[in-house]
Amino acid sequence: MNAARLEHSCTLLSSVAPPLPLFLDALRRLIKDNEEYVPPYESSGSLYIRPVVLGVGGQLGLHPSDEYLFLMYCTPVGGFYGSAKKVRALIPAGFDRAAPKGVGSGKLGNH
Repeated sequence: MNAARLEHSCTLLSSVAPPLPLFLDALRRLIKDNEEYVPPYESSGSLYIRPVVLGVGGQLGLHPSDEYLFLMYCTPVGGFYGSAKKVRALIPAGFDRAAPKGVGSGKLGNH
């Protein structure tokens, strides 16, 4: 599902997503190289993994890059919900987190 999410995000920006076999190989290597940092199951922590695709071509302009860098990094994190307290919240219906035809459905950043 993470590979599909990265592909979706790349599509939104007209960039190139890594092929699934490359994504899975990178993921396996990342986990193997960092297995000593995986929190124990009982801890409610996890190994946070972030795949990234960066346009690194040398041109300037409003068009897709001609070169991309695919990388993954990770860090151990504590449990997200273990200490969460209940809160009262108003959740409005009919609102999206982005404008129609925007990029809010993707995991995007800039640098």
